[in-house]
Amino acid sequence: MPVVDLSQVTSSLMRMLAEYVDVRLEPGLVINPTPLSPEHLAGGSLLNTISVYLHHVEEAASSRVHGASGGSNVPVKHRAMALALRYVITAHHIDVDAKPDPLIEQKLLGYAAKTIHDHPWLSDSTHIDASADPIFVQTGMAGANNALSLVLLKLRPEEAPSVLGNNAAPRPALYLEAALLELEPEAPTTASNIVTAVGGYLQVGSGPYLDHSHSMLTFAPPAASGSSQPISIKRQPAQVTIATILPAPASAPPLPSGPQNNRLFLAGGGLGSGGRTLELAGARGTFQLFIDEPAASLPRVDSFWHAQASPSGVAVSVHQQMFDRISNSEVDVFPGMYLVRVLREQPAPDGGTPIVAATNAVAVAIAPAIVAVTLLGPRHFRFDIAGDYLARPAPPPPNAPPAQDFTIQLSVGGEVIADLHDVTSQPYPPAPPPTQNAYDRHSDHFEVWLRSGGPIDTLSNTHPLPIRLIIDGAEAPPKWLEQP
Repeated sequence: MPVVDLSQVTSSLMRMLAEYVDVRLEPGLVINPTPLSPEHLAGGSLLNTISVYLHHVEEAASSRVHGASGGSNVPVKHRAMALALRYVITAHHIDVDAKPDPLIEQKLLGYAAKTIHDHPWLSDSTHIDASADPIFVQTGMAGANNALSLVLLKLRPEEAPSVLGNNAAPRPALYLEAALLELEPEAPTTASNIVTAVGGYLQVGSGPYLDHSHSMLTFAPPAASGSSQPISIKRQPAQVTIATILPAPASAPPLPSGPQNNRLFLAGGGLGSGGRTLELAGARGTFQLFIDEPAASLPRVDSFWHAQASPSGVAVSVHQQMFDRISNSEVDVFPGMYLVRVLREQPAPDGGTPIVAATNAVAVAIAPAIVAVTLLGPRHFRFDIAGDYLARPAPPPPNAPPAQDFTIQLSVGGEVIADLHDVTSQPYPPAPPPTQNAYDRHSDHFEVWLRSGGPIDTLSNTHPLPIRLIIDGAEAPPKWLEQP
């Protein structure tokens, strides 16, 4: 449920500032955030103090509505109240001799501005310090779909006294609005609406819907980090990778118990208990996967997807192939950005055409994955991917349009790697010039050449090079090129 205690919002902002400064901006610096106003901080010793003072609260225009569903004498109380919270943020550093240090205060104020700039949105997934719980867990706001939008306001110098107090000494400050916070509404006691489904049949209750997609992204940090423990991050909207289906006649292995990068979760409601189909719509077409297909008639490739569903959610394991209900054939699923929805089919009361209700669509990124990096020679590497879809399309027949190809962005150590076909026109296999980064594509891997004098020259046991791979807008999980 939405938050009702505004002090939790202030506490979340203070934790965000303290952790981001300590972890990212100046490791080891302990700042002392406080909710007190600047005028209450005068006198005494104040070391590395940031005031996060709530000075104004107003109802957001988006919630100024009248009436709500359900029969109640006071219906507006059943609608969540959106608020805009206005904060003034100031920095204070007064040593034991009661002397302020403006330079340190200006540094702290810059840190506060940078923190807010880097975190314009706070939610359950905001996790700054890996050794601590997520921000909302620490402040009691987690698990209720709470979210805060943070915006720094522009305030003219002559307007500052009205915020800081007309008698306050001039002081540099940040003016922050935390918006889209909703106060907890009263629960309705009745609901009288009915919904008509396609075909004119009446169904009591709401239709199926999806609230969001999410997934868990797990990757191994480089050895230079000093940690051997995998890192897991919740991605919402979902960012899942493509897994490979074993060649026939092999059957699907059991669903692993731990988090899997290709496991997609859809959360919603009203999804029913049968007759459900998952639809994926992307740049290369729209495909449908049976969710509730009996095991005896389940196509072999679909068994690898391990579809599971309940009235409030769906989970599948994304693989490169699926049996498409629309074309009634096996199709490939490629990396890219997709809109995903669930179709719920029910028999018509008169035995006629079944009634199909569809959820709204939610966004999902289906991403490539680099599974291995191998040294082939000096500045020459092989990047293996999960799947075998990378081969270049065959040349089209004369006068035919070119076949649809991937848009690939590959970089190592921050430098872009160019397609080998754009670097040289020599017959394959050429090596690109030693001053040029380049890659060539094979069905299941990239062959990569890195230029001399570039980031490859800095590669060492303590300095791995990050690899970034983006195919049709979907980015692979983090991977590093490490010293062999």
